[in-house]
Amino acid sequence: MMNAKEKFDKLLLKIIDEELKHIFGEVATSLIYNHLERNHSLKREEIPEKLEVFIRGLEEFLGSG
Repeated sequence: MMNAKEKFDKLLLKIIDEELKHIFGEVATSLIYNHLERNHSLKREEIPEKLEVFIRGLEEFLGSG
């Protein structure tokens, strides 16, 4: 059974995923996740625990375009 933190993390990741896909589309969202993993060693499922890294990586990715 999931505890409250695990439920929150799962929900947060779902919302982030849905919003990225809504704003940027499937392909760009995949590129963002690949950038985060390659350049920031941040796997998609680690985003809730490492929000600061996610934010910095996303800002860097979007600023590079």
